[in-house]
Amino acid sequence: VHSVHQSNYTYVREMDINEDNRSVRQASDEAMSALKFALKVQKERLGAAHPGVATTLSALGKGHYKRREYIQAMEAYEESLASRRERARRNGIDPILSGDVADTLNRMGNVRYQQYVDMKKDGAVLGYTCSGPSIAIHSYLEQALNYYTLALKSRQSIRAKNENSSSISDEEAYLMENIGNVLFQRCKYSDALEQYSGAMDVHSKSSSRNCKAALAFSLTCLGDTHKEMSKKDENPAGLQTSLDFYRRAMQMRLKHGKERIELASILDRVGEVHFLMEAYGDSLESYNAALSLKRKLLGESHIFCSISLKGVALAQVHLDKKNEALESYEDCLKIEKLRLKKRELDFAIIAKDIDAIHEDEKQQFTVISGEYETSMSDLVRAYCSVADILGCITNIYQTQGDLNNALQTTKEEVMYLKIPLGNNNPDLAPAMEKIAVLQFKNSKFNDALCSFKEVLRMRKAKFGQDHLTVATTNNNIGNVLNAMENYQEALVYYQRAMEAMKIMNASSFQIVTVIDNMASCHTKLKKFDEAEKLYQDGLQVKREMLEQDTNQNENRSIRIEIANSLKCLGILFYQRRQLKMSIKILNEALEEKRLASAGRRHIEDFMDAEIYFRLGTVYYSERRYTEAKENYEKCLKIKRCIEGDCSEVLDILNMLARIYRAQGKKDLANAIKKEINRLAPDLSTDDPPEIA
Repeated sequence: VHSVHQSNYTYVREMDINEDNRSVRQASDEAMSALKFALKVQKERLGAAHPGVATTLSALGKGHYKRREYIQAMEAYEESLASRRERARRNGIDPILSGDVADTLNRMGNVRYQQYVDMKKDGAVLGYTCSGPSIAIHSYLEQALNYYTLALKSRQSIRAKNENSSSISDEEAYLMENIGNVLFQRCKYSDALEQYSGAMDVHSKSSSRNCKAALAFSLTCLGDTHKEMSKKDENPAGLQTSLDFYRRAMQMRLKHGKERIELASILDRVGEVHFLMEAYGDSLESYNAALSLKRKLLGESHIFCSISLKGVALAQVHLDKKNEALESYEDCLKIEKLRLKKRELDFAIIAKDIDAIHEDEKQQFTVISGEYETSMSDLVRAYCSVADILGCITNIYQTQGDLNNALQTTKEEVMYLKIPLGNNNPDLAPAMEKIAVLQFKNSKFNDALCSFKEVLRMRKAKFGQDHLTVATTNNNIGNVLNAMENYQEALVYYQRAMEAMKIMNASSFQIVTVIDNMASCHTKLKKFDEAEKLYQDGLQVKREMLEQDTNQNENRSIRIEIANSLKCLGILFYQRRQLKMSIKILNEALEEKRLASAGRRHIEDFMDAEIYFRLGTVYYSERRYTEAKENYEKCLKIKRCIEGDCSEVLDILNMLARIYRAQGKKDLANAIKKEINRLAPDLSTDDPPEIA
């Protein structure tokens, strides 16, 4: 029995190497059957208290753990723990002084910790909103900490009892790392650092065979903790400390004399730190090194390659290598879709096994139903991973201005999310909203309106009427109706958004956005008094935000928003034929725009061009042709620099021609007319462009 037990247990260990290999899974089934048979015989022949029974139960627990059958793993470990404690008592030993008891407690902690990690991944994918899963997640983490703490106390008691040993053992160091992992997940980074540092000191003095690998692991954990602390505190010095730990960990890994997958994992981490430090070239280099190593050790289609490819693509995006980033994401998408097919096949086989079970085979059903849940969880993650990559591809298409491809990719993303989530799941709302936004940008207003209303229905079902996401969706529907010139109905949705935002204590920026939108509708309805009051209210809020905010980058964005409000007010005064006030306000808008660039060279953009154009039109209406010409020429220079000879350039040239005619400069007017005819032979309008 012992021989069968040992020979088959090797297959359980192989689960670590390739969890997607179906043949390994079948071999582990044989191993688990052999272990169960061994356990049955041992209990019959040797009795439940025999040490061999506890050993086999521990092996069964580890097998279930590797197969992610956590309930069965805990049952096996609990029985093993009870057996080992009973045997210690029979031998007159305090159970706390038993190394086997400490080992079993550690393994039980591992099960609970891994349950937490898996459930956290599922929560990140599905977006848990109810209290039940959240409570279960944190209870697993607390239980893991309790088991690790008990195991550590047991090891410390054994060391205290042993007069020949005064130094901390490797087993204690491993437990300190496990406790550090729990504290890390609880965001208690300082406490986690203390545990990891203690473990590192032990490993650095150890002479055991695995001391270098153990030391590398501790160094990696220290790097992770400093990285998270620096992200939380926005401390660049912490990132450099993190990088130093990762480099030391790589040196330890390289001392093994051969390349290992753990080295690639550290390279991924180095790439992330460089990215956070905005050293995108170094980040790309690290991610590519990790990718090359993974492809060499695991093959080009292994799921681990997907992690590095995402990092490569993200660095390429920030290096403005958009086409290369698209290629990286496409490679990543192929790997994720390949994994999805494997998950679908595994799930189909297990589902078929469940259908074939008879009523009287309850025990077999329990085992296979555990596999079913695990397989279902893997399948859901695979669908959502594919959707995530498609979302990244969409973002690149958007930055390239390719809205048609962006819309198509987003629809594919939603299709993959609907399979695990269902058609009416409220967690689909963010992806559906992306579709609506792209439809709006493509001027498909009717489609966008339908999509936004579907998003609104989902969010109301999930959160009720008074929620910020519901308010945001109401505001978006108002924007679509505004674009469709249905101003009265747009105001209804803006009002709903405003009421919900006030109830939910929304940020000033969110509220002022809705105020500006409402003012825009009133302007288009020729309700200038209402529009002016709203713009002034919004302007007051923005100026209060500017006084309160000391962040320089935030100040720039707020000043740009102030400039935008002033621009809108200037246009409003023009429409009311208050031309002098319009000129004053538009010049104030230009000044705010320049102040937004304080400390850096001011680069004029579309907003500057629009303000110059509005000023030119107001000066033209006042017959102040010299000032009008100066502003139109400034606008023309910016437009040609950014967009070339676009349709708006023709409008500006037409206005310049009119100015020259009004000034009696017919030769200059005719020269501009020739340029207009060259650029657009069909253009035949002498009317000044109307200000919207």
